[in-house]
Amino acid sequence: MGKSKKFVFVLYVLAIVFVVVRNLNLPWGDLFHTGGYYSHYNNYIIFKNSFWHLLDGENLYAQYPLNQYDVFKYTPTFAVLFGLFSAVPDFLGYPLWTSVNLLFPLWALFQIGGIRPKYKPWIGIVLLLEAITNSLNSQSNGLLLGLFFMALASLERQHYTKAMIWIWLTVFIKLFGIVFFVVLVLYPNAIRRSIVPGLVVMGVLFFLPLPIVGWQYLQLQYHNMLDLLANDHAHFVKLSMMAWINQWFHLLPQKNTVLFLGLFIQLLPLLFWKTMQTKKSMRIAYAGSWLLWMVIFNHMAESATYVIAVGGALLVFFYPPPIALEPTKDHSKSSTALLGLKNKWYLLGFLMLLVFTILGPTDIYPKDLRLWIVETAQLKAFPCIYLWVLAIYQSIRCIQLRSSNTTKLF
Repeated sequence: MGKSKKFVFVLYVLAIVFVVVRNLNLPWGDLFHTGGYYSHYNNYIIFKNSFWHLLDGENLYAQYPLNQYDVFKYTPTFAVLFGLFSAVPDFLGYPLWTSVNLLFPLWALFQIGGIRPKYKPWIGIVLLLEAITNSLNSQSNGLLLGLFFMALASLERQHYTKAMIWIWLTVFIKLFGIVFFVVLVLYPNAIRRSIVPGLVVMGVLFFLPLPIVGWQYLQLQYHNMLDLLANDHAHFVKLSMMAWINQWFHLLPQKNTVLFLGLFIQLLPLLFWKTMQTKKSMRIAYAGSWLLWMVIFNHMAESATYVIAVGGALLVFFYPPPIALEPTKDHSKSSTALLGLKNKWYLLGFLMLLVFTILGPTDIYPKDLRLWIVETAQLKAFPCIYLWVLAIYQSIRCIQLRSSNTTKLF
């Protein structure tokens, strides 16, 4: 392990110690002003309880206000897998869960080929604060980001069975991970070679709880989960494209309209999928744009969810489409691997990402200003929206320029 890797690893270990010591030692109480008695790692408690609710044959998606704040919103498979943590006391399980959410995405980042190794530690450092925000909330989004990174690394190595495992694991944690299957189009023969292993992996994960709970109970739990998510869709918006439109333009567009319009725009580069298959930078940048898309178009996205978007934004920034490069130039080996620093539009997006998305929720700002940045002005979300639009636009323009042998973009 090089010195830079060791340095970043130490930073992440220190972050784990900070998060664990803080949350385990803060007193339980009425943290959400509902009259309940909860911990500062409440989401971990929800996940932990889901395993026992599953074993007891209870409704995974019911309210349990005496034991936890809020409800479980994941799959029954996730409840089974979380049994690895539920079976041990919190002083062991919670540090292990925090370590997974911080160290796994860092490790997965270093598995992605194409990004020059000397830049990966810098990506890890930029990602760290957002990863801490996720871990302070005991959420699963760091784990999800690591799974997406591993899926991308496996696809680049043409290890399609492994990619199926990583992607399906994201789906059985949070359903929105299913959109990442679109990235398979960018790899020749990937769809054909992934169908059988993909179906096998899906079947194994879908039926994983079956030996524990039986078929009728499993059917009921999937029905309860879909019913919960359908009702949840009707509720308010948080940090998302929908909320940004509302706050900036005082419009209330229908959520599905915004969602499907965003999906249409996100799919536009696939009109040139043959060209994208030939250029690694286009594939990685497009995969990063999907990580941005699945967060900014999630109307219930929270601050902790943005570790996924920031991970996608960093892929877009550190490996953008090879704009202003000769069509035959190998971007992955060139000195322009940090092209984002040389393009004013990408640099602007990166600075906004640092100042608002990453630092916005932290104590670097006074509380009132922090609330204004994150919620009132939706400046937590806006840099990710900006970088998503830029990534899609640049992908399409880059393909057009390559086809016309033009090197100038702006």
